[in-house]
Amino acid sequence: MKLMLIAGSLVLLLTACTKQGGSPDCCVLPAVEMVRTQTQCADAWGYGNTAEATITRLADYLSQKNIATSKITILATGETLVCDACTCSKGFVFHVWTASKYIADLKKEGFIIH
Repeated sequence: MKLMLIAGSLVLLLTACTKQGGSPDCCVLPAVEMVRTQTQCADAWGYGNTAEATITRLADYLSQKNIATSKITILATGETLVCDACTCSKGFVFHVWTASKYIADLKKEGFIIH
């Protein structure tokens, strides 16, 4: 009985994972959090009209690169620097949670481990 309860809990845990542009292995625990500053105009995945649209663009881009994620957020940094260069910060940071096997691929995209 106890074994059935543990197995049932495990199934619920695994099916509760959120997949954004990834495969089921995106949910392998522990997840690694990686971050990258959003740039003014140099992000390969482009920009949406809202934070949600930008996250969707990033998720789609990573999926096309076969990089699975379990969660993506974008948070304001509070930066007040004025910079017009394309690679300057737009004042937001992407947070991406993924399995450790995708670290090298995300580093190629400019992400670092948080």
